[in-house]
Amino acid sequence: YDLFARAAKRAADLPDDGRPIAGFYGSISDWMDLELLQKTIALLPHWHFVFIGKPVVDIRALRKMQNVILLGERPHRELPSYSQHWTASLLPFVDNPQIQACNPLKLQEYLAAGRPVVSTLFPALTPYSKLVHTVTDAKSMAGALEKCVLDRGMAERQQAVCRHTWAAKAAQLSDWLEAL
Repeated sequence: YDLFARAAKRAADLPDDGRPIAGFYGSISDWMDLELLQKTIALLPHWHFVFIGKPVVDIRALRKMQNVILLGERPHRELPSYSQHWTASLLPFVDNPQIQACNPLKLQEYLAAGRPVVSTLFPALTPYSKLVHTVTDAKSMAGALEKCVLDRGMAERQQAVCRHTWAAKAAQLSDWLEAL
């Protein structure tokens, strides 16, 4: 939490031309809905779409899109310098057993960074359902992203995850042990 909530200087390679930015970091893998992303990106040519991470699937279609920026991998400690400064964070997952069972740390990091989150629906979103824009198709994703431009719910998102630090978990475990 502390790493992502503490103010970070904007990354030098993050676009800074006034256009909104939708961003994602992590493995660019087969659990990402690349078709949904391509359709959404086509609907929003006035947005930048920034991807940080190692592609492990074919992303030639994304590479061809004018408003897509593929930055490659970055050290984890540098991610707040991106996620705090883009307009919205993306979780464009496919609906499969892996995603239905996942609880991505990235979701809590995105919320701690304070920026709006736009995601496809999966069970781990449930505790944060009022804080995340859930989408089902490119039209709803594009609409949700456009709403993020005016979003001012940073404090509410950060408050929702501030108790999920390692220190808070250690204190909780200590309380449980003391109760024994």
